[in-house]
Amino acid sequence: MRLPYLEEKPEGADKLTYVIQASRILEHNSAVMLAYLVNIDRKKSKVLGQGSKAISLDAKVHFLMEVGKLGTDRYKLFQWFMEIRNQWAHNNTVTSMTTCLENTNVKSAQL
Repeated sequence: MRLPYLEEKPEGADKLTYVIQASRILEHNSAVMLAYLVNIDRKKSKVLGQGSKAISLDAKVHFLMEVGKLGTDRYKLFQWFMEIRNQWAHNNTVTSMTTCLENTNVKSAQL
């Protein structure tokens, strides 16, 4: 799956900033897709909104898969991304993609 707006790291951005920015884009786009599918106003939704009641990216991705809008191959890519994102966001020993992948089930050959 290629996302052109994520392929080039913004100039001057460190890896953590880049991964978090990519996550924000995926969170937003998945919420927009779900709101469209279930015909609700995302801006008024607590479940698909921005607040503490909003469901996780993982839940959104599962939902999209269950309604047939996301295949298992793309679902796996989201799972890998979420593992990588979590390592960069929550593990302060991660300083490179190598150390990041050492802490996940993702192997560099799979990327």
